[in-house]
Amino acid sequence: MIQDGDFIRLTYTGRIGDENGNVFDTTDEEVAKENDIFHENYTYGGEKIIIGAGHALKGLEEEVIGKEVGHSGTVILPPEKGFGEYDPSLMKSYGASKFNQKPEVGIRVFVDGQYGTVRRMIGRRVQVDFNHPLAGKTLHYTYVVEEKIEDELEKVRGLTQLYTKEVLEIHIDMEEATISIPIQTAHASTWIMSKKNLAEDIIKHTKIKEVIFTEKYNEESIAQFEASKTLPR
Repeated sequence: MIQDGDFIRLTYTGRIGDENGNVFDTTDEEVAKENDIFHENYTYGGEKIIIGAGHALKGLEEEVIGKEVGHSGTVILPPEKGFGEYDPSLMKSYGASKFNQKPEVGIRVFVDGQYGTVRRMIGRRVQVDFNHPLAGKTLHYTYVVEEKIEDELEKVRGLTQLYTKEVLEIHIDMEEATISIPIQTAHASTWIMSKKNLAEDIIKHTKIKEVIFTEKYNEESIAQFEASKTLPR
Protein backbone atom coordinates (compact mmCIF):
# COMPACT_ATOMS: atom_id res chain seq x y z
CA MET A 1 0.00 0.00 0.00
CA ILE A 2 1.37 3.41 -1.00
CA GLN A 3 2.02 5.78 1.90
CA ASP A 4 3.28 9.31 2.39
CA GLY A 5 7.04 9.38 1.80
CA ASP A 6 7.14 6.37 -0.55
CA PHE A 7 9.17 6.43 -3.76
CA ILE A 8 7.03 5.26 -6.66
CA ARG A 9 7.04 5.19 -10.45
CA LEU A 10 3.81 6.65 -11.75
CA THR A 11 2.56 6.68 -15.33
CA TYR A 12 -0.21 9.09 -16.23
CA THR A 13 -1.94 11.21 -18.83
CA GLY A 14 -3.44 14.57 -17.93
CA ARG A 15 -6.21 16.29 -19.88
CA ILE A 16 -7.89 19.66 -19.51
CA GLY A 17 -11.51 19.37 -18.36
CA ASP A 18 -12.61 15.77 -18.89
CA GLU A 19 -11.67 12.53 -20.65
CA ASN A 20 -12.21 14.22 -24.02
CA GLY A 21 -10.13 17.29 -23.23
CA ASN A 22 -6.77 18.25 -24.71
CA VAL A 23 -3.79 16.29 -23.41
CA PHE A 24 -1.32 18.66 -21.72
CA ASP A 25 0.99 16.14 -20.04
CA THR A 26 1.75 12.43 -20.34
CA THR A 27 4.41 9.85 -19.55
CA ASP A 28 3.34 7.79 -22.60
CA GLU A 29 5.53 8.45 -25.65
CA GLU A 30 2.87 7.42 -28.18
CA VAL A 31 0.21 9.59 -26.55
CA ALA A 32 2.65 12.51 -26.57
CA LYS A 33 3.31 12.07 -30.30
CA GLU A 34 -0.39 11.70 -31.10
CA ASN A 35 -1.14 14.98 -29.31
CA ASP A 36 1.85 16.97 -30.60
CA ILE A 37 3.47 17.41 -27.18
CA PHE A 38 6.37 15.01 -27.73
CA HIS A 39 9.76 16.18 -26.41
CA GLU A 40 12.80 14.43 -27.83
CA ASN A 41 14.94 14.89 -24.71
CA TYR A 42 12.27 13.71 -22.26
CA THR A 43 12.50 10.12 -21.00
CA TYR A 44 9.06 8.52 -21.19
CA GLY A 45 7.84 5.52 -19.22
CA GLY A 46 6.81 7.08 -15.92
CA GLU A 47 7.82 9.69 -13.35
CA LYS A 48 9.71 8.58 -10.25
CA ILE A 49 8.36 10.70 -7.42
CA ILE A 50 8.20 10.89 -3.64
CA ILE A 51 4.65 11.00 -2.33
CA GLY A 52 4.16 14.10 -0.21
CA ALA A 53 7.26 15.90 -1.48
CA GLY A 54 5.40 18.07 -3.98
CA HIS A 55 6.79 16.29 -7.02
CA ALA A 56 3.28 15.78 -8.39
CA LEU A 57 0.07 17.77 -8.12
CA LYS A 58 -1.52 17.71 -4.67
CA GLY A 59 -4.68 16.00 -5.88
CA LEU A 60 -2.77 13.31 -7.74
CA GLU A 61 -0.59 12.53 -4.71
CA GLU A 62 -3.66 12.29 -2.48
CA GLU A 63 -5.31 9.97 -4.99
CA VAL A 64 -2.53 7.34 -5.00
CA ILE A 65 -2.11 7.17 -1.20
CA GLY A 66 -3.59 3.90 0.01
CA LYS A 67 -3.44 2.27 -3.42
CA GLU A 68 -1.48 -0.89 -4.21
CA VAL A 69 1.26 -1.25 -6.82
CA GLY A 70 -0.42 -2.05 -10.13
CA HIS A 71 -3.53 -0.02 -9.36
CA SER A 72 -4.93 2.02 -12.26
CA GLY A 73 -7.44 4.77 -11.83
CA THR A 74 -8.99 8.04 -12.92
CA VAL A 75 -9.25 11.24 -10.92
CA ILE A 76 -10.76 14.68 -11.53
CA LEU A 77 -8.78 17.54 -9.98
CA PRO A 78 -10.48 20.88 -9.27
CA PRO A 79 -8.22 23.95 -9.60
CA GLU A 80 -7.34 24.04 -5.90
CA LYS A 81 -5.85 20.55 -6.16
CA GLY A 82 -4.28 21.19 -9.55
CA PHE A 83 -2.47 24.37 -10.53
CA GLY A 84 -4.48 26.66 -8.28
CA GLU A 85 -7.20 29.22 -8.83
CA TYR A 86 -6.53 32.04 -11.28
CA ASP A 87 -5.25 35.14 -9.44
CA PRO A 88 -5.70 38.44 -11.37
CA SER A 89 -3.17 40.17 -9.09
CA LEU A 90 -0.41 38.07 -10.70
CA MET A 91 -0.75 40.04 -13.94
CA LYS A 92 2.14 42.54 -14.02
CA SER A 93 3.15 45.28 -16.45
CA TYR A 94 6.73 45.98 -17.59
CA GLY A 95 8.55 48.19 -20.04
CA ALA A 96 9.76 46.36 -23.15
CA SER A 97 13.39 47.13 -22.23
CA LYS A 98 13.01 44.78 -19.22
CA PHE A 99 13.32 41.73 -21.47
CA ASN A 100 16.45 40.17 -22.96
CA GLN A 101 14.44 38.89 -25.91
CA LYS A 102 11.79 40.64 -27.97
CA PRO A 103 8.50 39.92 -26.18
CA GLU A 104 5.61 38.49 -28.17
CA VAL A 105 2.09 37.61 -27.06
CA GLY A 106 1.88 33.99 -25.91
CA ILE A 107 5.56 33.32 -25.24
CA ARG A 108 6.97 32.32 -21.86
CA VAL A 109 9.45 34.77 -20.34
CA PHE A 110 11.68 34.82 -17.27
CA VAL A 111 11.50 38.11 -15.41
CA ASP A 112 12.03 39.15 -11.78
CA GLY A 113 13.11 35.60 -10.91
CA GLN A 114 10.00 33.83 -12.17
CA TYR A 115 8.37 32.56 -15.34
CA GLY A 116 5.29 34.16 -16.85
CA THR A 117 3.33 34.37 -20.09
CA VAL A 118 3.09 37.52 -22.22
CA ARG A 119 -0.64 38.29 -22.52
CA ARG A 120 -0.81 41.78 -24.05
CA MET A 121 1.45 44.43 -25.54
CA ILE A 122 0.30 48.04 -25.50
CA GLY A 123 2.86 50.37 -27.03
CA ARG A 124 6.09 49.81 -25.09
CA ARG A 125 4.29 48.17 -22.15
CA VAL A 126 4.15 44.39 -21.81
CA GLN A 127 1.62 42.59 -19.61
CA VAL A 128 2.96 39.35 -18.13
CA ASP A 129 0.74 36.76 -16.44
CA PHE A 130 2.53 34.90 -13.63
CA ASN A 131 -0.30 32.45 -13.06
CA HIS A 132 0.42 28.90 -14.17
CA PRO A 133 -0.94 28.47 -17.73
CA LEU A 134 -3.45 25.94 -16.33
CA ALA A 135 -4.47 27.95 -13.27
CA GLY A 136 -8.24 27.87 -12.80
CA LYS A 137 -8.63 24.72 -14.91
CA THR A 138 -10.22 21.42 -13.89
CA LEU A 139 -7.96 18.51 -14.83
CA HIS A 140 -8.64 14.87 -15.70
CA TYR A 141 -5.95 12.25 -15.00
CA THR A 142 -5.68 8.57 -15.77
CA TYR A 143 -2.81 6.87 -13.96
CA VAL A 144 -1.11 3.61 -13.02
CA VAL A 145 1.01 3.01 -9.90
CA GLU A 146 3.74 1.04 -11.69
CA GLU A 147 6.16 0.22 -8.88
CA LYS A 148 7.48 1.11 -5.45
CA ILE A 149 11.19 1.96 -5.57
CA GLU A 150 13.49 0.66 -2.84
CA ASP A 151 16.95 0.73 -4.49
CA GLU A 152 19.02 3.79 -3.49
CA LEU A 153 20.59 4.24 -6.93
CA GLU A 154 17.16 4.19 -8.57
CA LYS A 155 15.91 6.75 -6.07
CA VAL A 156 18.79 9.11 -6.89
CA ARG A 157 18.36 8.43 -10.60
CA GLY A 158 14.65 9.15 -10.38
CA LEU A 159 15.11 12.43 -8.52
CA THR A 160 17.84 13.52 -10.94
CA GLN A 161 15.63 12.77 -13.92
CA LEU A 162 12.74 14.63 -12.28
CA TYR A 163 14.84 17.80 -12.03
CA THR A 164 16.83 17.58 -15.27
CA LYS A 165 14.51 15.53 -17.55
CA GLU A 166 17.66 13.63 -18.57
CA VAL A 167 19.21 10.24 -17.83
CA LEU A 168 22.59 11.13 -16.31
CA GLU A 169 25.65 9.16 -15.24
CA ILE A 170 25.45 8.52 -11.48
CA HIS A 171 27.88 6.74 -9.18
CA ILE A 172 27.17 5.87 -5.54
CA ASP A 173 29.96 5.04 -3.10
CA MET A 174 28.65 4.28 0.38
CA GLU A 175 26.83 7.49 1.41
CA GLU A 176 28.19 9.67 -1.40
CA ALA A 177 26.55 10.25 -4.80
CA THR A 178 28.46 11.69 -7.75
CA ILE A 179 26.32 12.99 -10.62
CA SER A 180 27.90 13.87 -13.97
CA ILE A 181 26.28 16.93 -15.52
CA PRO A 182 26.49 17.46 -19.31
CA ILE A 183 27.69 20.85 -20.53
CA GLN A 184 24.27 21.90 -21.87
CA THR A 185 22.63 21.33 -18.49
CA ALA A 186 25.49 22.90 -16.53
CA HIS A 187 25.14 26.15 -18.48
CA ALA A 188 21.33 26.33 -18.35
CA SER A 189 20.05 29.23 -16.23
CA THR A 190 17.51 26.98 -14.49
CA TRP A 191 20.22 24.55 -13.34
CA ILE A 192 21.71 27.11 -10.95
CA MET A 193 18.54 26.95 -8.86
CA SER A 194 17.68 23.31 -9.53
CA LYS A 195 20.94 21.73 -8.37
CA LYS A 196 20.55 22.96 -4.78
CA ASN A 197 16.98 21.68 -4.61
CA LEU A 198 18.01 18.35 -6.15
CA ALA A 199 20.84 17.88 -3.65
CA GLU A 200 18.51 18.71 -0.75
CA ASP A 201 15.91 16.20 -1.96
CA ILE A 202 18.51 13.44 -2.37
CA ILE A 203 19.94 14.01 1.11
CA LYS A 204 16.51 14.30 2.72
CA HIS A 205 14.83 11.33 1.06
CA THR A 206 17.63 8.78 0.59
CA LYS A 207 20.53 7.37 2.61
CA ILE A 208 22.96 9.62 0.71
CA LYS A 209 24.67 12.22 2.91
CA GLU A 210 26.83 13.99 0.32
CA VAL A 211 26.12 14.92 -3.29
CA ILE A 212 28.87 15.86 -5.75
CA PHE A 213 28.10 17.39 -9.14
CA THR A 214 30.81 17.06 -11.79
CA GLU A 215 30.88 18.62 -15.26
CA LYS A 216 32.35 16.75 -18.22
CA TYR A 217 33.98 18.64 -21.08
CA ASN A 218 35.46 17.17 -24.22
CA GLU A 219 35.93 18.30 -27.81
CA GLU A 220 32.64 16.79 -28.99
CA SER A 221 30.48 18.15 -26.16
CA ILE A 222 31.96 21.64 -26.48
CA ALA A 223 31.30 21.65 -30.24
CA GLN A 224 27.69 20.51 -29.70
CA PHE A 225 27.16 23.18 -27.06
CA GLU A 226 28.54 25.95 -29.27
CA ALA A 227 26.40 24.75 -32.18
CA SER A 228 23.25 24.74 -30.02
CA LYS A 229 23.76 28.42 -29.19
CA THR A 230 23.51 29.34 -32.87
CA LEU A 231 20.23 27.49 -33.47
CA PRO A 232 17.08 29.62 -33.87
CA ARG A 233 14.92 29.76 -30.73
